[in-house]
Amino acid sequence: KKLLDNETQDALEWLKNNPQSSKDKLDSKREQLYNKVQPTIENAEAKLDLMNYLNKIRNQMKSDDSLLNKLSDSDRKRIENDIDAAIEELDDRKLQNLSTDQAKQKKNSIESKVEPAIQKATELNDLEQFTNDLRDQLNDPNIADYISKDEKKELEKIVDTVQNSMANKKSEDVSMDEIENQIKKLEEKVLPGIEKAHKRSDLDTYAENSCEKARDDTDVSKSDKKAVEKSTNDALQWSDKNGEYATINQIDT
Repeated sequence: KKLLDNETQDALEWLKNNPQSSKDKLDSKREQLYNKVQPTIENAEAKLDLMNYLNKIRNQMKSDDSLLNKLSDSDRKRIENDIDAAIEELDDRKLQNLSTDQAKQKKNSIESKVEPAIQKATELNDLEQFTNDLRDQLNDPNIADYISKDEKKELEKIVDTVQNSMANKKSEDVSMDEIENQIKKLEEKVLPGIEKAHKRSDLDTYAENSCEKARDDTDVSKSDKKAVEKSTNDALQWSDKNGEYATINQIDT
């Protein structure tokens, strides 16, 4: 800190005494200042980054219920011990003497120990929320008319299978590949059916609103009203006849 204060004060004093300096001299002075203070700044930033990370993980271990619910007891205890040991080790004196590379290496080392379990717990929580959201959408009355009973039953079966396979699983019980495969299954087999139902609902709503707007607008001619009514009726009839088997691109078109 004393170095930064001295160097910046020297630079300011030089500027005050040399108001007519050329651009080349100003650039040279700026480069000199940068070369002197930047290593100190980078060192402080690396230490701050390290301590912020340690405190963030420590706070998560105390208050992030969604994370803690998916961490196994052994993973949670191990992470807490790793973080507490690192913070205890880095007292003011040791932290002050850390080089930039040492601070970065320390953070990387701790990350490699704690992040895999935290990432799995986070993904497990995200998967649980994803399945709940899909189930809510399947029960959404706004799209109930656009999913057949058989299709809804099949989609719910897939969601149930994923939920049951991941029920009560903790971070040490599964691999990231297992979690990602379950998410992929939902994205490929369930989500498209729900998206198509929303598209069909949006198409019918748009057609009905367009027809109603044209009918009530006094500035629209009778011939244009008839044209809008025909177009919207054609869209609605097409949706009723083909919507169940149409692709999302066909519905968009």
